[in-house]
Amino acid sequence: MKFFSDRGVYTHDAYLMNRLNERYNHIILPNLKHIVDKRILDMGSHDGWWMWAALESGAPFVTGIEGRAEMAARLIPQLTSKFPGQYEVIVGDVFDALGNFDNSQFDTILCLGIFYHILNHDRLMRLMSQLQPEAIIIDSGLIDDDDMIISSMSQLQIRLWELAISLRRWWAFLVVDA
Repeated sequence: MKFFSDRGVYTHDAYLMNRLNERYNHIILPNLKHIVDKRILDMGSHDGWWMWAALESGAPFVTGIEGRAEMAARLIPQLTSKFPGQYEVIVGDVFDALGNFDNSQFDTILCLGIFYHILNHDRLMRLMSQLQPEAIIIDSGLIDDDDMIISSMSQLQIRLWELAISLRRWWAFLVVDA
């Protein structure tokens, strides 16, 4: 499916459009039960690709967290014109923001393309789990290497790494149901 073909954003970059569409087909479409009529938290929102995808796919409201104000501001005019009152963007540190939400405030957490940028995976997983979502959807680049890259990993992280390595794919699309 060519979800991003008519969004007016990135239409000048065919590689990026194809990449976004493939990610949409492998992340959003198979997980619609975790998106339609669900309250979504999108971590590392960048400029709102996945906020847009979640809203377009039937989420009534999406909260995005993005550390860079200039990135968060890029898609806000388009989100506002298409989805007024259906989203909120929090500009700030993901760890600070996660600590400010109420338990069960979100049904689904999207952790798409940010997990591999975070060094403290255990803390991130704990904070996401404390929010008691129905699902956490993680999209991350993983490395298949016998040498230890991160020396301190939780059991959940170890299982995620082992699963991803067993899939023998660079991109792993994982859903962790609570």
